[in-house]
Amino acid sequence: MNQQIIPMEAEMQRPENQRENFKERLHYYRNVALQFPHGTDPVYFKEEGK
Repeated sequence: MNQQIIPMEAEMQRPENQRENFKERLHYYRNVALQFPHGTDPVYFKEEGK
């Protein structure tokens, strides 16, 4: 599932000509992730008895 990566390591595994594209995608998807609720947000709390 959601596995953390170390961006610098992942970037260095890419060929030189693909590194800029990797940085752009990483930035884009990190910004998209900000739109989703966090694990501690009330939407995830289950009401007991219902």
